[in-house]
Amino acid sequence: MPVGYHGRVTDEVKIKGPNNLRSFIAIVLLLFFLAFVYSPDPISETFRGMASEGLEAMFDSVADDAALNRVTPLDKLIAHGGVAVGGAAYWLNAPEASKIIWHYCYGDGSQLVIDPVYIKASPVVLRAIPTLKDGEITIVSFHQDDDYRLSLALNPFKIMAKNTGGFTHYKVWQKVEFEIGKKKGVKTAIRLGRFQVMVRDGFVHALGCKPFEAISEWDG
Repeated sequence: MPVGYHGRVTDEVKIKGPNNLRSFIAIVLLLFFLAFVYSPDPISETFRGMASEGLEAMFDSVADDAALNRVTPLDKLIAHGGVAVGGAAYWLNAPEASKIIWHYCYGDGSQLVIDPVYIKASPVVLRAIPTLKDGEITIVSFHQDDDYRLSLALNPFKIMAKNTGGFTHYKVWQKVEFEIGKKKGVKTAIRLGRFQVMVRDGFVHALGCKPFEAISEWDG
């Protein structure tokens, strides 16, 4: 403890500058990120386009390496980062997709049960239901713009309705196994605000994914 003038003991003063500086930097970075994602100005639009092209090329390269079984440590690092960022970004507005991609990349291949709250209210599912015949399986495929949230999780999927004891039991399911990279034209649009990047799903195979069945069921 420091000693002041005339031998008096003074209290040590702790400067909180570094913590304040880190908070300031974090706020500035957050503001830049929000401007990059949401700002309509031409400069932000230009940078979004450049970033989108760069990311698309990077993920294409990882998907190519995965298809040819020549995955590098850098490929794995990029794939881990893509899954982590994408899963976090969609956790609130597309939780079904986040759970599916995480289970596909890091799960054990077991069946994954998806909460039907959104799926049974999806416009794609609601349009399909009147066309179903009791006990028959129908395959449904659709464009992303028909239901962006559902497209990130299940597309195409199978659906079946079964009348049992006066009520109808609905089942939607899909074997989750992404394209391994040969069809370069098949890509998913990943959107965040005004930012969009087209990604080949096959890039995740750099992580050695395990196919599984995703299923959602409810009574109507």
